[in-house]
Amino acid sequence: ERYEPALMKHLVEGYGTITWPKADDMPSVDNAYLHQALCYGLLGLCPLALMLLLACGRLIFTEDRDDAERHAHTLRFALMGVLVCFVLNFSTVYMGNQSVPLLFFFTGAIEGHLLKPRLASRVVAAGSWVPVV
Repeated sequence: ERYEPALMKHLVEGYGTITWPKADDMPSVDNAYLHQALCYGLLGLCPLALMLLLACGRLIFTEDRDDAERHAHTLRFALMGVLVCFVLNFSTVYMGNQSVPLLFFFTGAIEGHLLKPRLASRVVAAGSWVPVV
């Protein structure tokens, strides 16, 4: 509530990494989404939220394509659990220097996991080479 007037002044572009206004009685912002909005505005917050929502949605709505992929749901479930932990964690604490690269690592792992069967089937169908898995 204390940061709402300051946030509304620079809602779209934010204040910047160092120059965001600090309340006297609150020297830090513990909500990572609020901190992202203060620093980078909606231009920084919307891509982060969209990335998290799309990754969650793709994990939920991806179907197994054949019987060989039936075991993949356990990995998707584990990746979804990690992503949900990130989303909930960022709403309660500051998104520190270690967790940002880890978040991008896991979203990359999610994309790699979801794209691997499609890419492998395209390569085999083209007849150029067959990956050894």
